[in-house]
Amino acid sequence: MKKVLFTLAISLLLSIATKAQDFSAVPFNGNGYEIYYSIIDANHVAVTRPALNHPYILKDTLVDDWWRFLDIIIPDSVVHDGHSYCVSVIADSAFAHVGYTWYDVVYGSEPYLSISLPSTITSIGSYAFANDSANVSIYMRGSTPPMIATTTFSGSSRSIINVPCGSETNYTSAWDMPLLDINHVTTDSSQYISPLHTLYINDISTRNRGYITIQYNNNYVYYVYREISLTAVDCSTSSIKLWATPDSGFHFSHWGNGSTLDTITVNLPYTGLLYAYFESNGVYTVDAVSADTTRGYTIGGGQFHYGDTAVLTAIASEHYHFSHWNDGNTDNPRYYIVQFQNETITAFFVPDSYTVTATTNDITAGNVFGGGQFEYGVPCTLEATAYSGYHFAQWSNGTTYNPYTFAVVEDVDLTAIFLADGGAGIADIANDRMLFVVQDGKIIVEGANGESVFIYDTEGRLVSNNMLQTGTYFVKVGNHPARKVILIR
Repeated sequence: MKKVLFTLAISLLLSIATKAQDFSAVPFNGNGYEIYYSIIDANHVAVTRPALNHPYILKDTLVDDWWRFLDIIIPDSVVHDGHSYCVSVIADSAFAHVGYTWYDVVYGSEPYLSISLPSTITSIGSYAFANDSANVSIYMRGSTPPMIATTTFSGSSRSIINVPCGSETNYTSAWDMPLLDINHVTTDSSQYISPLHTLYINDISTRNRGYITIQYNNNYVYYVYREISLTAVDCSTSSIKLWATPDSGFHFSHWGNGSTLDTITVNLPYTGLLYAYFESNGVYTVDAVSADTTRGYTIGGGQFHYGDTAVLTAIASEHYHFSHWNDGNTDNPRYYIVQFQNETITAFFVPDSYTVTATTNDITAGNVFGGGQFEYGVPCTLEATAYSGYHFAQWSNGTTYNPYTFAVVEDVDLTAIFLADGGAGIADIANDRMLFVVQDGKIIVEGANGESVFIYDTEGRLVSNNMLQTGTYFVKVGNHPARKVILIR
């Protein structure tokens, strides 16, 4: 009956908070999940969904591969654009279907989700936890029950709401829910109140560095490997014992409360976040070197602790480029995770490749051999071979060597110039007054002075000077060297 009284008030309060999210944030020391918020007023926000049709509230979730547990801890406040907002509302449908939406692809089943709400929450909207699976547990951090709607937990499978020890009467009265009887619990779709001491154990600094052991009631032992563990113990427990165990290569440094003892006792209730810090036992050197300093150099080496990331960059000299590191990795820059040892990582550089193109001024007079792809500094040999009735005169760069050998340091385009035996010389080539004109698909030679004109394609075949297609042609006029003509239509 009391839930009905809340419905009108909470609907009015949430009407501003059910719109799409205004911003999102990752909780400090969280498990990698992102929470979406909508702004209610200058000082308050509601936890909401990214959009009305979005299937769940959180994204980028890191579910532990071993335990398949995820502890979602909604913070008391959140900062956006430099302004701090109190988290006071869980909006309509914020966590609806959340247990069924997240599906663990590794194990092929639903992960276990624990959702912890801060004491700053004053109201929880309609269908906020509707249709959640039995794998979803809700933990209230405040002793004063927030307002709820009649449909807040609608359709959920036997929802159990865990509340602080001593506040169970407040909740059962305000929410009209029975106290969970551990010996006679039913399996129907009812909701129950369960009083527990809730502990928030944080080992975000300990992953792969150590672990925390929790002991209570003299015999129950629990190990913390996840980044945040939400642990609950019964109200008869007055204290717990924690001790920190470092992994190989590390040592325990301190707890979040400043204690340097590796074993501490915590009296309950305890509302803070328990930290354990471990540090590496040593400093390790990562040397990044070049296999050939004339080809390039490296930056980014130095001294690091285990687990640090060294950013290594290979910088090539002119005419070279980075190829790979000595272990086959080809990333550049490379993000190297420091191990328990000194390491030398070598960068290899290879020469750039260049193209040597060799052509002839007259494909009817001779041929050229020896072009292609060459690495920087590699010798290339070009050879010009004249056909009968012709002889090689020079290369287009003025060189008369034949064969012609040179070191390749850039792209090269050379033409072998052939002349007819007893015909025009180099000066005649430069000084002839012929003009080549393309008109109506034909090549017209002005200044031929009655000499015979022959047109060849790039394969040396004689073609008809009639409706020529777009392409490159060689025009031979009398004994003059062939001219290259490019026809564009």
